[in-house]
Amino acid sequence: MRRLAGFTIPLRIRAGLYVAALLAINAFFVKKLFFVEFTANMQTNAGSFMAITRFILRYWPHLDWFPWWFNGQPFENSYTPMLHLSDAAFAWITGSSPAHAYNFVTAFFYVTGPVFLFLFAWRISRFLETSFIAALLFSLFSPAALFSSIGADLGGLWNPWRLRVLVYWGEG
Repeated sequence: MRRLAGFTIPLRIRAGLYVAALLAINAFFVKKLFFVEFTANMQTNAGSFMAITRFILRYWPHLDWFPWWFNGQPFENSYTPMLHLSDAAFAWITGSSPAHAYNFVTAFFYVTGPVFLFLFAWRISRFLETSFIAALLFSLFSPAALFSSIGADLGGLWNPWRLRVLVYWGEG
């Protein structure tokens, strides 16, 4: 327990506050992705990912052959399937379009990733505040921006590279 202004805050309460802070900070960056169908980024890979999701929705459970890439290939070789299966499950459960499902699922994982980093670091190290700072830095700071070519593309040291890769390049 930690004392603050004369009273003690239990460990689980502090951890819950840190989780809430990480969720809020990361949700701030991607809040529009939870509701949007398409973005204005024409260079993104998102259209390909949405097509795979549409294929899953249309042909489930017969996903042996994916005919839309390279004159056809086995489905599991088309791309890493977990994101697309998650998108398809979300779209099927909610009745949303593949485009909305892709954006919602990637935003969800963007927001929850630092929380899981925090929980993992706390579990391994047993240092609550240090784990929170690590997850907070992961949320806000991009060491890749120290490289000149990436820094120029990113626009600054404190712009999250993972946000740029997710939204601009479409790498869910």
